[in-house]
Amino acid sequence: MIKQAIVVLLLSLFIWQTGLSQEITMERTVFHGDTSLYAQARETILRTSDSITREPSSSQLYFRRGYLFFEIEEWKKAKEDFTKAIAIDTNNFLYYYERGAANERLSEFGDAYDDYCNAIKLNPTSEWSYLDRGLIFQRSKMFTDAANDFRHALRIRPNWGAALFEIGSNYDGENKVDSAIYYYKKAIHYDSLQYKAYNNLGYIYTLQKKYDLAIIQFNKALKIWSGYTYALTNRADAEYAEGDKTSACADIYQAILLGREDKMDAYKEHCQ
Repeated sequence: MIKQAIVVLLLSLFIWQTGLSQEITMERTVFHGDTSLYAQARETILRTSDSITREPSSSQLYFRRGYLFFEIEEWKKAKEDFTKAIAIDTNNFLYYYERGAANERLSEFGDAYDDYCNAIKLNPTSEWSYLDRGLIFQRSKMFTDAANDFRHALRIRPNWGAALFEIGSNYDGENKVDSAIYYYKKAIHYDSLQYKAYNNLGYIYTLQKKYDLAIIQFNKALKIWSGYTYALTNRADAEYAEGDKTSACADIYQAILLGREDKMDAYKEHCQ
């Protein structure tokens, strides 16, 4: 019944989001457009493929290649290799976990849920499996189930910034703003690199018309990752509300250069 509810909600695109620029999911890709790292990954994939030809029964080689495909965002190929690894070794929780992550990127949420459950069954101390399964619950607006998984992850890994952030995000989804702020701040306290927590705090402050506070939070997020377009566009909103059109337009333009073509109409309307 849980899997069916997830599939129905998510495949109908009924995904919770309190605002277009609020971040509620965890990014795992590490390259951020770095072409040299991408090329290195491609070379490693070719070498691993040669190794697989010589050792076709090695689950670890399929897993290694699948992980590389995942990191360069070729989700379908990643899933295929993780599936081959599982066919050879059904008892490695990490194979199920990574296939779950690939399924999630492919919007195959029911299959992702199954994989995370299998990962947890094989390794009940896998904090990432609880965290990512909790994200599926959260996107389905199953906030109680999501909170249970996030808190379970925290029991395994106390004071974990990622889990604290997701608890805050969960409260955000329930419109429990004070609790969301508390957990975003707690996430930052234990992990100062939680740029999404800074962004979401800034988003809340913008809604509360506390624009100075909001801009401070967006600045902190962008100091950690200068290419974080959510924070750029959010900062632009706060700047524009404060009457600083020049800075707002500069941020929107930068976001467009980084791939946010959805902001082009706003730029033309307000900045040209």
